[in-house]
Amino acid sequence: MIVQEALMTWFEASGGSINPSIALAKDDEGGQHYRALEDIETPSSGGLQVCYCPFGLTLSHLNVTAKPPAAVKNCSQESVCSKLLGKIPTAAVSYFFLAEQRLKGTKSFWEPYIKTLPMESDMQTPLWFDEEDLKWLNGTTLRAHTTDPSKSGLEMRRGMWKDQWQQGLEVLKSDGENIEKFTWELYLWAATIFTSRSFTSSIMMPNEPDNFALLYPLVDSFNHQFASKVIWDMSNGNFALNITQPAKKGDEVFNNYAPKGNEELLTGYGFCTENNPCDVVAIRIGKPPEQVHAALRAQFPTRFSTPDWSPDEATFFLRGSNHYTGGYEDCSMPCLRGLPPEMYAAIRAILAFSYKPYLEAGEMTENDLDEASLQAIHDRLSEKRNAIILWNPQLAHQPQNQKQAYAKIYREGQLMILEEILGELDTRLEELSQDEF
Repeated sequence: MIVQEALMTWFEASGGSINPSIALAKDDEGGQHYRALEDIETPSSGGLQVCYCPFGLTLSHLNVTAKPPAAVKNCSQESVCSKLLGKIPTAAVSYFFLAEQRLKGTKSFWEPYIKTLPMESDMQTPLWFDEEDLKWLNGTTLRAHTTDPSKSGLEMRRGMWKDQWQQGLEVLKSDGENIEKFTWELYLWAATIFTSRSFTSSIMMPNEPDNFALLYPLVDSFNHQFASKVIWDMSNGNFALNITQPAKKGDEVFNNYAPKGNEELLTGYGFCTENNPCDVVAIRIGKPPEQVHAALRAQFPTRFSTPDWSPDEATFFLRGSNHYTGGYEDCSMPCLRGLPPEMYAAIRAILAFSYKPYLEAGEMTENDLDEASLQAIHDRLSEKRNAIILWNPQLAHQPQNQKQAYAKIYREGQLMILEEILGELDTRLEELSQDEF
């Protein structure tokens, strides 16, 4: 509690404020969070401000730029991280700067804030999993074993961060700086803090082409709940968080990070939500022939917007029936409720290209093409489901820690969505096969 009191003293002395109706709390499950000290009623318009953090308390690469915005603390003369600007990605500069501020201890302006941040032993994101924890991700998108492990989503992120860390060390070393203090574990800690607690600049600067992340002390201590109704006001870089729902004494008071599936929650924040109404399954499709890609770009110019088959274009998200949207609109068949229309269109176009001679010769009908497309999707989803199930016998009967418990929620959510959509496809394919007789 002494650490939290020091944080509040620093925060308020620097222009921040917390509504007296709430207070910081801490437990093993929720970490540092907020609870209502009394019953809270919210105004019918605009909600109730529960936290205000001025721009001057934020921590990001802006602090080491030569001319940061007027309100932002200028550390460019004292920080070695100013030497990294323009030489490594902006995000990596922010990670190095946070690591440097932690190393400075009481000499850092942000020391009261940094002392309350989760430390290495508290981290729950998969990059901090040990081998036993990682088993609970085997077969999923995060740790698929059908491809080179180094190409899994987890290892690609680890590899990217490690490359940026090494690039930063080389820059500092070439400038005569002591780099031994910037260990990989410290850098990984800083990167995890940013990905799990930061806010994007696009909210306060929507017209700027280059977005970046900022840490807003104390605003980042509100946990996420999708059902929570909140208002963010980031005028001039200051962050005011308003809640628009009443709360009972003792209730946790939440923020809302926007709709996020469990895969995104686990990798970015280190937790999952059971029966998550935003949960999805990511499916990637290989690059189609150029002629097919061009046709898709013409049909769906917003979805397929680049001449290359970028990762964003190649990835589609499946939704279960419990998704808050209920599924995708404009689906051509009820069995496609959980599939993006663009995904079905892409699969169908790829097959139409492959079967073009048969279609032109009249040996294959459009209905045949529909059935082949459904079967191709069924096969792909079956492969993904089976890849997860394959590893189930190697798992303990029950999770042994919180990391494994969250991974289990993620794993089971992926299977639930896949099984549901496969069942819908099975029903339709069975109907089509009966129509043939």
